Amino acid sequence: MRTHQHPWGFFVDNLSSRRRSLPRLGLSLLLGLWADPVLAAGNGLLGSYYGDTHFGAFAGQRIDPQVNFNWGLGSPGFGLPQVTFSVRWTGFVVAPTAGTYIFTTTTDDGTRLYINGTRVINQWVDQSATSVNSSPVYLSAGAMTPLQMDYYQDYGSAVAILGWGCAACSTVMASVTFVSVA
Repeated sequence: MRTHQHPWGFFVDNLSSRRRSLPRLGLSLLLGLWADPVLAAGNGLLGSYYGDTHFGAFAGQRIDPQVNFNWGLGSPGFGLPQVTFSVRWTGFVVAPTAGTYIFTTTTDDGTRLYINGTRVINQWVDQSATSVNSSPVYLSAGAMTPLQMDYYQDYGSAVAILGWGCAACSTVMASVTFVSVA
């Protein structure tokens, strides 16, 4: 098992073991991970990367501060192929104020987004870069609401972007307010 520091955070390269670990990042937030308590966490979402399109060939994981990737014809790392891979990001979203929010994914190829266990986006198809908005989702102020984004790449360009904003606002906030917390 090899631990690396990547521009997007720490990750572990581990093709054969179910137990994985990341070093503590020393952030001022309460840290831990919703998906696997063995992992230390950081500000962002836990990205679990797989060498196929159906989350079967685990390749590694890291904390991604944002889901804002345009890999083009390249690979996201971990020795993954350039043409077919999948990623599952898990963590929490923390709304600054109570209200209704819209989530937006832009992906090439498929994506599914779950907020608090409810699927709010289901665009699980091969496609060029396509943006999809969720229906409005109510979030309580300061509450850590579980989030999971599944993504797969199947040949051609690879794009995965996640954003969110209040339903009454005209802009979408970047995903920097996502946090992985136990």
